[in-house]
Amino acid sequence: MNKDYNQIKENALQYGENIQAYNEYLNFIAYLIKVLSLPNNAISESIILKMLTDMGTFSKDQKLYTKCDKIDDIVGFWGMHVIDGRVSCRHIANFQSDVISRNHLYSEPFYCYISEYDYQNLGNFTVNHAINLIAHNGIYYGYDAVRNKLFSFIDGMKMKELFSDQPLFAYYKPNLKLIQNGHLIMDISYDMALFKKMENMPSLSLEEYNYVIYYIASALSNNKDLFKAFQMSSKKYIKRITNNRLK
Repeated sequence: MNKDYNQIKENALQYGENIQAYNEYLNFIAYLIKVLSLPNNAISESIILKMLTDMGTFSKDQKLYTKCDKIDDIVGFWGMHVIDGRVSCRHIANFQSDVISRNHLYSEPFYCYISEYDYQNLGNFTVNHAINLIAHNGIYYGYDAVRNKLFSFIDGMKMKELFSDQPLFAYYKPNLKLIQNGHLIMDISYDMALFKKMENMPSLSLEEYNYVIYYIASALSNNKDLFKAFQMSSKKYIKRITNNRLK
């Protein structure tokens, strides 16, 4: 953990100007997402952000290439790679959290093992995906910004996909949280106790979810001029973020 934590500090020093520009851009993006979303609704913000990210709205060439595992990571600042346009799930999850937290809503990367099988004992399976832990009306959900899927807890270590006849399951694997930003074992213990409380909580209804989707579609359709203005203003941030760092 110390090696990775030291790398975070080294990156903060070496790429300080890029990171400063990224933080400024995050505020700009967060305002756009807030304008387009339902008020104080992390689910709608997550879905809108996913859609715009996929369109390349925030990337330097207006394109987003996924499944790029061999990336020279800026450890501790994984979300910055969305601006470069070459990402894997960890970069997308961190970008989601970086933006949504700017609007004072809860979003945190959730490192997990995703499977179509409902295991009672996961054994030694390791992390194979990163999604986001978000909060809505006091309930914690998992949002997969790669697949656009919403999950709810069915026990303290496992989530099940909502609104699907063939649901996926997401099993909590906190390994990467321990190395990112200096998290400690006590953070993991707190998480597990919190997730256990979510076990039998009532989740979002299909009717509520469909309303969120309808609202998003209307917001995106009615704000095309806003997107054009946003992209024009984004260029100055993108140039500073990618300058002398991201290839």
